[in-house]
Amino acid sequence: MKFENIQAILFDSAGVLNTTATGNWFLSPRFFSYVDREQYDAFSPDKRRAAFRPAAHYLNAQKRIVTLDEELAHFKRYYEIFFEALPELGVTQEQAHAIATDLVYNTDKYAFYEDALRLVPAYRKTRKLAVISDAWPSLRDGYKACGLYDCFDAFVISSELGTLKPDPLMYQTALDALRIPPEQAVFIDDTPANCEGATALGIPSLLLCRSKRRYWAYKLISATKPYRVIDNLDQLQKLL
Repeated sequence: MKFENIQAILFDSAGVLNTTATGNWFLSPRFFSYVDREQYDAFSPDKRRAAFRPAAHYLNAQKRIVTLDEELAHFKRYYEIFFEALPELGVTQEQAHAIATDLVYNTDKYAFYEDALRLVPAYRKTRKLAVISDAWPSLRDGYKACGLYDCFDAFVISSELGTLKPDPLMYQTALDALRIPPEQAVFIDDTPANCEGATALGIPSLLLCRSKRRYWAYKLISATKPYRVIDNLDQLQKLL
């Protein structure tokens, strides 16, 4: 069954349109230019997770990050905390700050999915588009670098609003910017709770799962959920 009278598409970013090029959102593209990779890899996963934990706690406590300068300042502190927990690496404060700069300004941290690069410009020809992402201001530069930025009518970034999905403010901000009622939009995310948050506002939603194994698991339970499940953006085209 197709959606009817859809005038706008609201996309999550990570997991839907792009992913991390390094395999970890907090390992910048040039991270191992400053960190000994062999020594880093020798740490157990538990030890690495334990180092990330207090850094993440600090970052999560920063409810509003609006400018790139603010983002850089907070990531400098993030990496200071991280490397303080791994003194064996011998990373200096100057090197930690260089990694923060790389993370904020190096758009090579993003890898955009092929179907996103191919289909977003096509969707743009017939509908209004928005990104609704739990992210920081530098996200915009990633879209500019890959040529997709001008396809979108609105970017709703969590750090700029001081909240995260599924807060209704995230979705409503996009609807207001597009001047679209909820029933005339469709929302796509890779997290079930975020899809449920959108449907609670009356926005039809799709759960995009690019993992084949998890896709079939989600399909099995989707009959009891308020969203449909797809595994690529070509399936979206068939529903519009």
